[in-house]
Amino acid sequence: GSDVGSGVGQVALSAALLGGVSQSIGVEIVPARHAVAERALAELASNESSVQHRVILSCSDILEESSLISDVSHIFIANAVWNDELTAQVVLHVAEQCPHICAIATQMLHLQMRCEQLAFSIIARFLCGLLG
Repeated sequence: GSDVGSGVGQVALSAALLGGVSQSIGVEIVPARHAVAERALAELASNESSVQHRVILSCSDILEESSLISDVSHIFIANAVWNDELTAQVVLHVAEQCPHICAIATQMLHLQMRCEQLAFSIIARFLCGLLG
């Protein structure tokens, strides 16, 4: 799974610690927040060494660095402070760049028409995978 807008790493690190994912990826564009996530990962890894191998934290712009998420199946987009235009841009970008995506979750999304089109596309891709 992946957390876009991962901030200080709560979701990415929790996913790795709680299990259920083979790899957890956190992508944060703000260097100060990313640095806090890196420190938290280092501290967690000192107590739970296996977590270090299941977490990737990246300080980057998801719109420019899509290779990190190209193989993920689930993405959480932490977009509480984003406007609708940026949210739509990221959601659509993620859907286009992630051929194996089956779930995209956001904190808020007011883009019903675009999201309905995106949901249809994801569902269609998922069903083709099941039926194909």
